[in-house]
Amino acid sequence: MNIFCRFFMIFGIGLILVAFTGCEEQKTIKKKNPKNAQNYFEAAKKYDKAGDYKKAVENYDKAIKEDKTFKSAYLWRGTIHENHGNTEQAIKDYKKVLELDKTDAHPAKRLADIYYKNGDRSEAAKYDAEAARREAGHREQTRSNNDQIKSQNQKAKKK
Repeated sequence: MNIFCRFFMIFGIGLILVAFTGCEEQKTIKKKNPKNAQNYFEAAKKYDKAGDYKKAVENYDKAIKEDKTFKSAYLWRGTIHENHGNTEQAIKDYKKVLELDKTDAHPAKRLADIYYKNGDRSEAAKYDAEAARREAGHREQTRSNNDQIKSQNQKAKKK
């Protein structure tokens, strides 16, 4: 192999290594940090309990910034906003929870309450129906799980 081929082969391998290293760095930057999110969430709950709602919301915001899928942070932040009259932000947070979790009925109930209080009966009815649909799905899933457990227990007894 001549020197020219060796140079290009080494150069090519170097480029590949740099490319893979750069990709790994990008993954690290975009990666969520659930540990930090959980720490902010716990701090927010302490501030909430102590009555410092501004700091509680700040920490829920930080938790969500660390993990955009942190359902509980949206739910708790929405509750604070609702309790302090910031219904617009509460609605956004509850809707985000509905988007993240297709089975939880609680945020749909909270939305129905907000809309009833604001006199918007059609939106309230829509979210009441959504809560009922989610609760029915949850009951059905629980029944299915119980049936599966019974079946497994019966098979184990036969052995």
